[in-house]
Amino acid sequence: MNRNVLFLSKDASWQRYRNEVLTKLTLNYYCKIDVITDGEIKDYIKPCANLNYICSTDILKWSKRINLLPYAYKYIIQYKPDVILALPNSSNLTELSLSLFCKITKTKLVYWTHGYDHCRRPDSGLNGFLNKIRVSVINKCLKQANAIIVFSEPGKEYLVDKGIDKEKIFVAPNTLNTEKLINSYLPIKEEDINKFKSDNNIENKTVYLFSGRFRSGK
Repeated sequence: MNRNVLFLSKDASWQRYRNEVLTKLTLNYYCKIDVITDGEIKDYIKPCANLNYICSTDILKWSKRINLLPYAYKYIIQYKPDVILALPNSSNLTELSLSLFCKITKTKLVYWTHGYDHCRRPDSGLNGFLNKIRVSVINKCLKQANAIIVFSEPGKEYLVDKGIDKEKIFVAPNTLNTEKLINSYLPIKEEDINKFKSDNNIENKTVYLFSGRFRSGK
């Protein structure tokens, strides 16, 4: 039976690694995935036979902090997906509201999250108070989900400590195309490494490599 999955994320229009994971899901689990996102879809984001991207208007785009994609509600009512996959970030009002909307429509909801807050937030004053409310709202929404996917065991432990049923939390640390990543290492030879060092004048030097991104608050 071909399962219909809706993935809702305002950032899916540019996130290459999610595109690769979703493509893999369609191939391995015989499912059809529609992705509702916001903004212009980048050229390197590749749809396939069972992976389709839909751009929805963000009616709160002017705020630059929060977003709301009303087409998602219409899609759920009209097409009745078997399951919805969403990211419960505090700025994503659509995704958070699904914790209630999916109860009404009797649609299965899976949240995909770090579990704990990986950003540095204020813990005192008015901003600290507002942050506590933000965390409380997210945790309440997570409790309503049918299942939760986290990136690490600490994320699961954090949510269990917040009173969320551990039986519905699943740890998936490698939610990217690890096959592609491993294959990229294989063609590299010792002479390639030595040539690279020579070309960049880093022979006999200690080199530190950072892979990731710098972002304020992390």
